[in-house]
Amino acid sequence: MTLLVLAAACGEAATPEPAPTSPPAPVGVTAEDVAAAVQAAVAGMQPGASGMSPEEMMAMVEQAVAAQAEPGASAAEIDAMVRAATSAAAEGAVSTEDLRAAIDQAVSDAVTQAVAAMPTPLPTFTPVPIATPASAMITAPWFREGRRGGVVPMSNTSDQGFTDPHAEPGTAGLTSKLMAQVLRYDHVDTGVIIGDLAKTWDVSADGQAYTFVFHDAKWPDGRDITAEDVKFSLDRMVEEGSPRPRAGNLRPYYAGSEVVDAETLRVDTTIAYAPGFLQYLAINYMKILPKHILEPMENDEARQRFLNNPDNLNSVVSGPFRVQSYLQDNFWEYERNPGYFKEGLPFLDGIRVFIIKNLTKLTTAFRTEQVLMNHNADMGLTLRDLVAFQEDMRGTVTVHFLGATAFDGFTLNHTKPPLDNPNVRRAIYLAFDRLDFINTNHQGQAKMGTPFPPGSWMTPPDEVVATWPGFRYVDSAGNPLTNYYDVPDAVKDPRDLEEANRLLDEAGFDRDQTFVWLMGNAPLHKNMGTLAKQQLEKNIGVKIELELQEFATIFERAISGNYDFFFLWHGINISDSDELFNQIYVTPGGSKNRLNWEHPRIQELFYESAREPDPTARQALIWEAGDILRQGEDHWFGIDWRQNYVAVNSKIQNFFPAQTYQQGNHHEAIWLAE
Repeated sequence: MTLLVLAAACGEAATPEPAPTSPPAPVGVTAEDVAAAVQAAVAGMQPGASGMSPEEMMAMVEQAVAAQAEPGASAAEIDAMVRAATSAAAEGAVSTEDLRAAIDQAVSDAVTQAVAAMPTPLPTFTPVPIATPASAMITAPWFREGRRGGVVPMSNTSDQGFTDPHAEPGTAGLTSKLMAQVLRYDHVDTGVIIGDLAKTWDVSADGQAYTFVFHDAKWPDGRDITAEDVKFSLDRMVEEGSPRPRAGNLRPYYAGSEVVDAETLRVDTTIAYAPGFLQYLAINYMKILPKHILEPMENDEARQRFLNNPDNLNSVVSGPFRVQSYLQDNFWEYERNPGYFKEGLPFLDGIRVFIIKNLTKLTTAFRTEQVLMNHNADMGLTLRDLVAFQEDMRGTVTVHFLGATAFDGFTLNHTKPPLDNPNVRRAIYLAFDRLDFINTNHQGQAKMGTPFPPGSWMTPPDEVVATWPGFRYVDSAGNPLTNYYDVPDAVKDPRDLEEANRLLDEAGFDRDQTFVWLMGNAPLHKNMGTLAKQQLEKNIGVKIELELQEFATIFERAISGNYDFFFLWHGINISDSDELFNQIYVTPGGSKNRLNWEHPRIQELFYESAREPDPTARQALIWEAGDILRQGEDHWFGIDWRQNYVAVNSKIQNFFPAQTYQQGNHHEAIWLAE
């Protein structure tokens, strides 16, 4: 254990100076604080006669500080510890210079190890504006060497009550392993798209027609899975008038399909070589369902009722597992599907997913190995608690970070007075203190909630973002900051709050009215709601009443428009600007645009950018869209971008983290060590 372990344990270790596309450094105790404290303690000492070497003194300092350090120690407390630890130097034969050099080395080594122990920095999105379909036409062997047998216990923090894959808003991990799809992301090389049901596929010369040939596979009742089933499923994914929060991402690209024969389907697209088409076709929600079971039903509402009943799921299974048992809000049990079309898979006999909402119980379950892996996007831990969990489980559990895949934001009902007034919406947008959210909820390990991912080709550099209203901060002297992530005394630029109050006054806003803010049960939802209430009431006098609800209730009210505000983070499906347009900014609405907010130019920019083959020209279109959206007059106010993660016990072998949580979760290739 080294000198900075006390800082790493509480999530406040220093990180190196960030490059323009790197994450913000944590705010709090830094390596410089510790080094200064050590050197200040040494400076007044006189060489003695004990013969202690610099190496021995370095070890003494490290051990003494580490033994006394408590999570959350301040710079002053560190100073006191270091002074106590080095007091014996007055009797040693070590010169001040030797001791200072040794401690400098200790601090340097400690910084390296502390940073390694911290979560990996937020990776930037790969700047590939146009995906080349040919590069994705790769097949890979399904079978990987592994041990057959065993049941893996996993955890999920919620059971949201949706099992219709095409209508699910964000829980496809629970059903992903039950159903096959046309394409999927490779298990090992997770950035590569491979076939699932598709054996081969090719694209026409004009880039607007894909022909898929399918494997031999069967439904549980013995009937063949055919191109008719695939066409029926694709048509259902884009069906108008039915909720398609994630599967509906295909709508902008899908022009229709034609069955060539029982195992061949031609799919026509609206956009040539569209960057999102194949990527979306490979995410968890694009499941193929049996036409002969679902089509005869009265309407899509009847199909949803059927598919949202777990007792019916085994009749539509085509994936590696099937449902063994289920108890709402308690557990899901899966067993190997004996009819799975991929020979030799899955390796596991089964999977048990326990719904654990209490974080203490969850971490205890990991420590006692009652749970070996978290099944959903994260465990609900704050970064500080996650770092402590990592340290506690080191050597047993590895935390895999998925990158900047979570976009935290507040959605408001833009159809309901007075929120239907753009000036009221802009005032609220300006009033949020995004840096406060980042430091309070994520201990500085997140970035500003820009309309498109920060640090990528889709968003201008941080120093430009720092000049945008709503994203501006000043230091204690009132000077504007261009890099505020590592400035402890940074505060919101008063110009933003003055403008926000002016806009409310101009709109004739009644500050005696109270808005209802819906909160989910997860800790982050509660923290975000509580902090939003504090900020709005303090900064612009907007009153908020917090209302705790189950997630299923929040989703129902979001669809019906029965809400004022709620917090809802968006788990990214694919790493492209099409994703943000599809899910949040264009109509027909995705999972974060239920009430169909629209802006004519934003609609145009989506289609123009999707068709634009030149990366530089495409970037200019996305930046134009960002300039419109950052005016704060839409329905979604981005707060921060952060990471999702998966904690995996070392007993689980052949696990590779997906690019996003909406990819993978088939679990056909993982296996248990003896």
